[in-house]
Amino acid sequence: EQLPRFIEIVRTCAAPSHCEETMGSGALGKLSEASGEEVSAVYKDLPPEAQANLKEALAALHKGNGLSLRSMISGSVTASLAASADTTYMDLVNALNAQVPETKNQVVKLFIPTEPMDPYKTLGEQGVDVKGEVQYTVAEFSVGTKLTQDEAAAIVESIIHGIDGLSKADVDEVKALKNPPKAVKTVVAAVAVLLQKPRGSWDDLRKMLTDQEFLPSLLSFEKDNVSTETLNELQWYLAHPDFQQERVKRVSAACVCLRDWVDCMHTFATTFQRLHMP
Repeated sequence: EQLPRFIEIVRTCAAPSHCEETMGSGALGKLSEASGEEVSAVYKDLPPEAQANLKEALAALHKGNGLSLRSMISGSVTASLAASADTTYMDLVNALNAQVPETKNQVVKLFIPTEPMDPYKTLGEQGVDVKGEVQYTVAEFSVGTKLTQDEAAAIVESIIHGIDGLSKADVDEVKALKNPPKAVKTVVAAVAVLLQKPRGSWDDLRKMLTDQEFLPSLLSFEKDNVSTETLNELQWYLAHPDFQQERVKRVSAACVCLRDWVDCMHTFATTFQRLHMP
């Protein structure tokens, strides 16, 4: 099978720095058009010299453009983003998901440079060079082992309160907040993950909360039709210190109903998937 154009560029260069001289001024531009998935698919079939060239070309492409994300498995830089001291773990994962789509269904672990990154601290808090590099590994996401009908029924019975606790008055109180505590933002963002709504800012989240269909959408949520991708993304929120019930209750009693709804829907969805495993 003929190699894609961007791989031919790297393969025929004595070194990536000579790509423009050898192949024309658009050489690295052609490489930049390739997705991480395309690069990974072809990388393993390249001869060693071409693999080395590809790695170097990718590094040259990303150098100086922001923070690079390098796979600890392939050794390749597969993604980059314009980072700042306020950039979070999820910002990095989202950038990786966008540029290497298969990671959306994988558990991503980040390292600085070889020590695990704290998922709940910013780059600035961990002393990361925002023009440098973070490494990562991936593992397949799993909801757990298969359940019997009786086991699934017992789990559902134990968390049904998560639906019963929803209150319009509580939702109204939360959406009235103009500058809410971090725990409130975390909980409402987790709701947005399940509803697949924008969550880049509090303005995005308030827009979701003020929609007249918001509360009905929670009550009619299709908990047996939640994608693996969504459940995978939700894990970061569920384990967040600011998502824990006691902390949420301390800063906003009204927000507890939304926090419990997220917890309930997650449990419903994972239980459903585990019950229907082969």
